[in-house]
Amino acid sequence: MKRRSSRLLAIESPFPDANVKLRLLEPPESCHETLRERLYSGSYDKPFVVDNGPRRFLHFDFGAIQSVMELSNPVRLALAYTRKMMAFLLFNRTPKRILLLGLGGGSLAKFCYANLPAASLTAIEVNQDVIALRDEFAVPTDDHRFRVINADGAAYLSTQTHLKDVILADACDRTGIAAELGSVEFYRKARSRLSARGVFVDLRLRDVRQIDDFAGKHHLFRQDGGFLSGHPLKIDRHRKGGQLELRHLAIENFLAEEDGITGDYGPNNFYIYRFLNTVEINHRFTTEQTVAIELSNTPGWIAEGYGPGPLYPVMCSPNGT
Repeated sequence: MKRRSSRLLAIESPFPDANVKLRLLEPPESCHETLRERLYSGSYDKPFVVDNGPRRFLHFDFGAIQSVMELSNPVRLALAYTRKMMAFLLFNRTPKRILLLGLGGGSLAKFCYANLPAASLTAIEVNQDVIALRDEFAVPTDDHRFRVINADGAAYLSTQTHLKDVILADACDRTGIAAELGSVEFYRKARSRLSARGVFVDLRLRDVRQIDDFAGKHHLFRQDGGFLSGHPLKIDRHRKGGQLELRHLAIENFLAEEDGITGDYGPNNFYIYRFLNTVEINHRFTTEQTVAIELSNTPGWIAEGYGPGPLYPVMCSPNGT
């Protein structure tokens, strides 16, 4: 596709750090004061870039970060959820056809392009202004194995006849997960576009009530397809039969098997506890209940995860694996 130049207008940052720079897709003669007012009020309707020296951020507003890039290593997956979404490599290490629904700052696109040389990638992005910022985030140019298409992701999926080995649904707008990716019909179409061993990976916010019939969507993939959820707190695997061993992955997360129908963990499993350090903003995983109890009574640590009990085991795995 034809590249659109992104000559950005730099304006004064609202942040006290002198190294922070704010840049917008606006002509040089634009009124800085008016733009600042729109940014601060949340009425500015284009994506914009914030630089803080070592990192570059993509924003739709100041309420949330859409994408992060380390300027010294643009390909590195800086946000934890993007590393979790790469868990599809556990099921298919050499995918040939990858479809990305949502480009954003291109984190997943860049990583897949650089590390999966045998894969052909197509990224669908509905927002032309997001595409206009692709150079700012070092998104590869279109070539024989990578292309960016300006289109609605759900609509594009409906027109496809070629099956995909991996579909990554990572499309967000100013309010969260893009509404067009929230219906059961979309999930049904996604399932029908997967190859025999294909994996569908989606992004979930903490409040799953934002997406209707969550359980029903998992059911669509339960028979013979893979479903991974890049939820900030866990990754689930839903595939009929088999056991999945406990692993500590390079993508910095755990996986564990659960019952595909009830969602419960069996009696022979052990718990993994997850805690958030609110001071350093990092996480600790442990399988030791004594450690979990100690952390739960330590200031600055908050128990996170899913499951029964005050310690909230985030997930579990078969004993002996």
